[in-house]
Amino acid sequence: MSEYWVDSDAFHCLRKLAFGKTTLLSVLMAHPAIRPIVMAGHAAHHELNSVQVEVSKYEREGALIVRSAKANDSEYKRLRRETHKGEAEAIVLIRALERAQRPVFVTRDAQATATAQAEGLRVTDVFGVVVELIQLQALSLDDASVALAPWDDRSREICRPRDWNGFDATLRLRQARGYPYS
Repeated sequence: MSEYWVDSDAFHCLRKLAFGKTTLLSVLMAHPAIRPIVMAGHAAHHELNSVQVEVSKYEREGALIVRSAKANDSEYKRLRRETHKGEAEAIVLIRALERAQRPVFVTRDAQATATAQAEGLRVTDVFGVVVELIQLQALSLDDASVALAPWDDRSREICRPRDWNGFDATLRLRQARGYPYS
């Protein structure tokens, strides 16, 4: 079973990317091998304030768990100097878990990625989640390609990864790298 700790930017990206009326977030939240998704309290209740109804629904369904760190935690304060509040809180809370229990941190933020990797955490981006959904057969190649088609238009970057070189080429590259497909 995979577990992801998703930051607010990745959550928004997964909400926006869709095939037909089905969002990638709804596919992720529905898959039993992946849920529950975990999110930092600051990200869930402050950064995602505009979509609080949706966040609360996922919490009630057990698809989303929200964890919070203490603002006076020394590690949080240290990491807060390196990255945003939500990402710093996530990194502190993930690091506090036993190594084998640590979820993969999903972010689109380059500084959060660098900070999390420097702290020894596994990190991926939205496309890494999409690759796993494909591997689990929760998402077809066709549906994934349609959902990510905006990434081919350079003026519509909605969370496009830095290594994006078209759907097929980037998928092959990420699959070759293995889990967590970053």
